[in-house]
Amino acid sequence: MKTLLATDMEDEKLAIEDEIDRLFPGRCIQRFLIVIPPDADKQMFNYSTAKRGRYWNFPPYGPGLLLAHLRDDGLKVDMLNLNDEVLKACQTSATEEEFDFDQEWMPLSPRRFADSLPIS
Repeated sequence: MKTLLATDMEDEKLAIEDEIDRLFPGRCIQRFLIVIPPDADKQMFNYSTAKRGRYWNFPPYGPGLLLAHLRDDGLKVDMLNLNDEVLKACQTSATEEEFDFDQEWMPLSPRRFADSLPIS
């Protein structure tokens, strides 16, 4: 079993601190985006089940609580629920051939939440 010496742990801690400083200069986080992925991938997704409205689509309660606390702390928060977007697109499609699982959720992040993405 490998054990870490106190000096190794301190070196790791400093490396982590340096990376956080690099990613978040000034340690000032102003915006927070949480992305809820689809519940199934393309191979598992069943069009007819979704079309009949038989897939679960509960609101993401835990992430919602997290965002509420972050909003209370003064951050600008947003949520992208890709599962909901896929199911809505399935409901509005006319046929299974018209519906493209990947095209319903992949382009959404940059298009709808550009203001939540990191500033270059």
